[in-house]
Amino acid sequence: MKDGEAPGPRAPLTVDLITDAALAIVDEQGLSGLSMRKLGARLGVEAMTLYHHVPGKDALLDRLVERVITRANFLEADEAMGWRARLERFAHRYRAILIERPNLVPLIATRPVRSPEALRHLAAGGAALMRAGFTLEQCFHVGNTVAMLVIGAALAEIGPTPGAMHDPASAAHHHDAIFKFGLESLLDGVALRVQGAESLA
Repeated sequence: MKDGEAPGPRAPLTVDLITDAALAIVDEQGLSGLSMRKLGARLGVEAMTLYHHVPGKDALLDRLVERVITRANFLEADEAMGWRARLERFAHRYRAILIERPNLVPLIATRPVRSPEALRHLAAGGAALMRAGFTLEQCFHVGNTVAMLVIGAALAEIGPTPGAMHDPASAAHHHDAIFKFGLESLLDGVALRVQGAESLA
């Protein structure tokens, strides 16, 4: 903007715009730095204005969890892709997102998925597994176990790693190898436990 020029119109507030701004604050300041007052200031509005779009901070935290879950996008796969390839793809994408936003990992690790869109997404993912032959109970357990592996690996990776200051590339390779081994071992076990594993794989 040139000197003396009036500022352009501000983009209208939307839930997505508010979520983007909240993510930016968490990236910069951590979860403890996120407040409705700071969020309003970043967006150039009073904090009370935000409540026309999100009921409160709890709902906003649910939106942050939703953003991560939907970005990992279990469903964005070829329908012909087998269950194992789908889970591998989801796990690697989920891990990459968490490593990209380390300040969000403690929230993801401790906050249940509650927003309607995130729950819809998880339900659709379960339905995809059921079409591959899994029972409802197996879908629940497999989905949660894969998510726990990813979150645990991310928590370990964002913490201090001995020697990482001297050789970060080596540390990253170390974490990649451990995650790959853990995921492959987990899915090998799933293949043995689900009914008709040979036909599913």
